[in-house]
Amino acid sequence: MLTALQVMVAQALDIERETYLAFLMDRTCSGPVVVGSPMGGMDIEEVAAKHPDAIHKVCHHTYVHITKLPLTGNVREDQDR
Repeated sequence: MLTALQVMVAQALDIERETYLAFLMDRTCSGPVVVGSPMGGMDIEEVAAKHPDAIHKVCHHTYVHITKLPLTGNVREDQDR
């Protein structure tokens, strides 16, 4: 059994908006993929079902360093490069 030595208590804040960003392994890309959505959060599966165009995906080729990905701010355009 684990015993907590400290507990942090913080003021609850209202969340203005939720976004989603994940690094996942993807079979279609044969490797890691960066997935993001301005509409996402806890219910990303629901967002994907109702608004599939709001889910943006960029395959990361393992032979390219991640800081060298040509992201300009528009993931949809960058995905087609």
